[in-house]
Amino acid sequence: MKWAIILVLLTASLFCAHAAVPTDIAKPDEVAQYKAGESAARKDMEKGLYKYEIVGLPRPEDVTLPAEAKKQYGITIVFHGCIPGPNVAYDRGYLDTVVATLKKKHGFDPVQKLSEDLLKQTK
Repeated sequence: MKWAIILVLLTASLFCAHAAVPTDIAKPDEVAQYKAGESAARKDMEKGLYKYEIVGLPRPEDVTLPAEAKKQYGITIVFHGCIPGPNVAYDRGYLDTVVATLKKKHGFDPVQKLSEDLLKQTK
């Protein structure tokens, strides 16, 4: 009985965390963009496309990150450069959804782990 209660609470907390819009996204148009990003990510993942979009340029250590992520986890990594796109809330909703799904599937963020592993290899 104790384990059943813990399982129900854990499941509810995971659902609530995944379904919630971050508190710093408050304007109605930003909330709509965030939810549109979530929806687009779910549709892409239903098709088997796990797209991990990163704002910024890859570090020298991350040169092989896209190839390794694709090979080991089937994840497509896209670097957007240093300037975020015009729909920041959409992009954030998309990435938050992808990361939450990957964490649920693997128990960790595979891209973060690969990036850390590549950084360790260069030291």
